Amino acid sequence: MLCRLCDNQIRDEGVAIFTNEFLKYKALKGLTLGNNRITGEGGRYLANAIQRSKAIYYVGLAANGITFSGGKSLAAALKENTVLKSLWLHDNELTDDNAADFAEVIRSSTTIHQLWFINNKMTVNGVRLLASSLQYNPSITMLCMKDNLLSAEEVKEFENETRMVF
Repeated sequence: MLCRLCDNQIRDEGVAIFTNEFLKYKALKGLTLGNNRITGEGGRYLANAIQRSKAIYYVGLAANGITFSGGKSLAAALKENTVLKSLWLHDNELTDDNAADFAEVIRSSTTIHQLWFINNKMTVNGVRLLASSLQYNPSITMLCMKDNLLSAEEVKEFENETRMVF
């Protein structure tokens, strides 16, 4: 079962209530909360739920305004989660500092297969951190970095890494 709660004006307070409930449902395999109003605090609530979940393999958190603190919490949760395979964090406010946290996830997780960071605030430095971590993890099939803060010339630096999409 996939739970889709996109475009519902859900805020951090709603996520706090919702995450306590969704962990009770073993049939819930995916969660999409795109285009709501979840920020850093809501990201922390979701991270806690992801960390404890034994069933959810897909989470989509596009266009929520998730900032550094929420991204940091989500990366920490992925280090503990052994089920989640795909995390969509496009159209948020993640930065190079978050890239460092997710690079650690890529190096250590054999569960996660896809990370989507389209249209965040990462520069070539953050993308380099993520790219360099791929050598330690053959289970990553896609690292999507489209529309971050890289020039066309900087994107060329990664053209040999087939698992990265720009």
